[in-house]
Amino acid sequence: MKSILTLLLTVLAAQSTTAADTPPPLDRYGGATTIKAEATGYFRLQQLQGRWFFITPDGHAFLVNGINHVGGNVMERLYNRDYWQERYRQQTGAAATNPREIFEWKVRRDVQAMGWNAFGAHSHPGFNPRLLPYVKTLRFADVAFWQEPAAEAFVDVFDPAYEAHCARRAREQALPLKDDPYLIGYTFTDGPVLTERDAEPHPNKIYVKARKPRLTTWPERLRNLPASAPGKRAYVQTMTELHGNDIRAFNQIYGTTFASFDALAGAVDWRPASDARNARERADNLQFLLRVLERRWQVESAAVRACDPHHLLFGDKLNGNSDTPDEVIQLSGRMFEVVFMQFYGRWPETQTLIDRCTRLTGKPFYMGDASCSCPSENMPNPFGVHCRDHAERTQVYRELYYQAFARPDFVGWDWCGWMESWELGGQAGMQHSGIQDPFGNLHPVSAAMSQFARELYRVALPPRAAQGTGEANLHREPSPSNRDLKTDEE
Repeated sequence: MKSILTLLLTVLAAQSTTAADTPPPLDRYGGATTIKAEATGYFRLQQLQGRWFFITPDGHAFLVNGINHVGGNVMERLYNRDYWQERYRQQTGAAATNPREIFEWKVRRDVQAMGWNAFGAHSHPGFNPRLLPYVKTLRFADVAFWQEPAAEAFVDVFDPAYEAHCARRAREQALPLKDDPYLIGYTFTDGPVLTERDAEPHPNKIYVKARKPRLTTWPERLRNLPASAPGKRAYVQTMTELHGNDIRAFNQIYGTTFASFDALAGAVDWRPASDARNARERADNLQFLLRVLERRWQVESAAVRACDPHHLLFGDKLNGNSDTPDEVIQLSGRMFEVVFMQFYGRWPETQTLIDRCTRLTGKPFYMGDASCSCPSENMPNPFGVHCRDHAERTQVYRELYYQAFARPDFVGWDWCGWMESWELGGQAGMQHSGIQDPFGNLHPVSAAMSQFARELYRVALPPRAAQGTGEANLHREPSPSNRDLKTDEE
């Protein structure tokens, strides 16, 4: 009689001894040297042999197997600070002069053991950036859903002052990185509030138990500004076009009595919140939101490009667990190099989301933050899909990664996250999960992660391409999935 965990570890151990498990030679960035392209000195994207890849600065195929939420603060809690100081002394024979030494030591050991090849947008190691390639968060607008932004955070992006703001921030944060070959690219706002559903205080167990205040949206904020505001003028122009310059049609939708669109322009705080039941108002809001986003992303992209013409732009990390409209995904696909999104789900719904995004955009998909988790006494409500035990968590992880990376349109995944934080988080009492507890005790999913890191390019590359023997053969053996793992004891 063997438990599912014992069976799983037996499968992993057996696989680790096969010749097929041997990874191809890698360049200094983690790219497979058997798949070659032009070396430009910076990361870029290209289709090679039937699938999308990042291309390393040295000109080799690269797929992101990244880790998120790497930060020293989780090793400096009251309950584990002394433990890590003592463990570092025991392992190195010397006392650390500051917590940073312990953090760096731990991260380097984990990177070597786990085989991660990138730091995700939510990792802030703060030391030697040449340890791994990385994604840089450059947030121009602080309207992420988890920030519970005030109405004032939805700034007037049509105002020239926003251009100055973005230019200043890009000079501060992008200009120093313009020649860094380890920088993959930039992302902007993390999960921005876009729709009325984002703004409503609805339960969403993936992230929060309940959102306290009702938030606002860009259409709601800008339409209530005075006539002198560029954003208000843009809103009135959009409504004039949508309603054929017929103010009566506009009034019918909103129950208003404006004599003209000029009167609408002069109205301040005339409609702070949208009527969720009013489909025509929601349609108007979407069309104006698209103009806001196009303007915002143009200004932000131009600010980065003025300081850094080399690195990739991913745009906002969109929220796949919300009702992000098709039109927003299409606009992002037109303006940026990848569909950069987070989505916490099992494989069937994840597959559906990726299918949708690549169909809408024709761009490769990059999972910027996602995971599954296993609640425990110290982690009663972690982020992500909740699994009944660690064996199921490992099973879910394997299906997600082996199926996703076998797709020719999939270029990366940043796992959430590195180390558990046992305190209740700011988002209504949730915690960041990790592959280990705050004392470095690895969970069983870590064995599957380490195994996958060795198999990454075998899973992603056609067999002959992985060996550098010419033209791609896109027919490959099925990836490990739930079918391959025993669910009952024998």
